[in-house]
Amino acid sequence: MSLLMCSPQHKNETDNAVQKLDPRLRMVLQRPEQTAADTPLEVLIKFKAPLTPEQQAELANAGVNVQTTLGTIATATLARAAVLPAAKLDFVVYLEYAKEQKIAPDPVP
Repeated sequence: MSLLMCSPQHKNETDNAVQKLDPRLRMVLQRPEQTAADTPLEVLIKFKAPLTPEQQAELANAGVNVQTTLGTIATATLARAAVLPAAKLDFVVYLEYAKEQKIAPDPVP
């Protein structure tokens, strides 16, 4: 069963949360067989404003492990099951699946 499916009474709330997810993260949720259930997902999270201690606690309660924050952006890890609860938080604007960046060596010796 897909995490993007829900009961009718929560449909609007879930639809709004899903719209906060980047397409690659949506794909991960729709294809759970591609990642183990307990494999933490690395994400970038955009907030409406810098996080307050109360908001950090809400994220932790939703299963989000915030690693680094810079203004209104944070890096975090979370389980697949925690993605939608995190996206439903009103202060969360967007969640993006982290991309691995490879730094090319400097061509100048």
